[in-house]
Amino acid sequence: MAAGMAAATAVASSAARNIPSTSAAVTSLRSRPGCNLFSRFARGRGGRRRSKARVMRGGRACGQGGAGTFDATACIILPMTSSRPDARVIVNPAAGGGAAARLWPELERELGRRGLEIDIARTTGRGHGVELARAAAEAGTRLVIAVGGDGTVHEVANGLLRAFDADGARSTLGVVPVGTGNDFVKMLGDLRDRRRAYDTLVTGVVQRFDVGVAEWDGGSEFFVNGLGTGVDVEVVRQIQRLPRLPGVLGYLLGLMRAVWRFRAIPLRIRLDGQEREKRLMLLAVTNGRCIGGGFHICPSARPDDGRFDVCVVDELSRLQIARVIPRVLRGTHGGLPMVELRQASFVEIEAMGPEALFFQLDGELREPGTRRVRVRIRPAALPVLLPADRGGRA
Repeated sequence: MAAGMAAATAVASSAARNIPSTSAAVTSLRSRPGCNLFSRFARGRGGRRRSKARVMRGGRACGQGGAGTFDATACIILPMTSSRPDARVIVNPAAGGGAAARLWPELERELGRRGLEIDIARTTGRGHGVELARAAAEAGTRLVIAVGGDGTVHEVANGLLRAFDADGARSTLGVVPVGTGNDFVKMLGDLRDRRRAYDTLVTGVVQRFDVGVAEWDGGSEFFVNGLGTGVDVEVVRQIQRLPRLPGVLGYLLGLMRAVWRFRAIPLRIRLDGQEREKRLMLLAVTNGRCIGGGFHICPSARPDDGRFDVCVVDELSRLQIARVIPRVLRGTHGGLPMVELRQASFVEIEAMGPEALFFQLDGELREPGTRRVRVRIRPAALPVLLPADRGGRA
């Protein structure tokens, strides 16, 4: 157990000193077979496993309805107690068309079987996940688990990072994907099988991911997968008006509707000091490979190399768009003359037309009314749990 605790301490210490990512930062939560970071919490006297999924409603414990049935309605955040749980689970009940809300009993059962003691909290509106994650991190919770889609991951990651802004996150991010796109978890390995996702929360390895910071007049925000402007923003608007559809299908339908309305926008962009001004269809600044549930917009991107991958798409006709889309799905668009793929650690985007600059962060639309946004990389700022068989390779 001492080795496992030393590994966890090393991760936290690295965050506190803001040490860049190295091979030493990829740390297993298992010190040896049968021993993991949470062993001393997950086992009671005599080595027997115990499980407590603590939820609160109206100031008292909840989760059990009449006749022993599970009741997740009106549950709110549980305050941290002196017997700190192994993990805080943050559920977005709206994720996956309401699928996440139905996972409460499964979460308690499956994580309990794996010996993990948890607190469960649900989000009640936009931005609530940030508050819940930040409170958990500030209370010293080692693992904070996002149950939902990319929007949920975005909020939870922002909460963890804001808790200790200058030093990077100290709590580790775990994910149970229940969204429609789930682009972030594509960097973690195949977690579509929830049993694999649950196993990862107990037996996974920690890898420190880079994060992006978008800054504009009057605001700033972290992102973990990508920032986009151009037709990407119009796609997000259209998707919000559509009935909920899975992954790529919803993005494709939103894209088709967006293409008929969108016109290329004049932008001035600076990539590590190199400036150009042109009309663009799309500008994507990414840490991950995919957007829109499966569009491989930056197929060579890595979340731990200290650099953004940037995709710049020039103004296109509708016929050209029809030719480019299948290539983007496969990640083979890099050789097209109207597409530029490159890396950068600093990006500045400035609107040159009459309208303000709109953009999306991890699929979340932002319309702050600004004309300029600056995007910086924060290397190795976020500890993330990966499946053990990934060996720390995102």
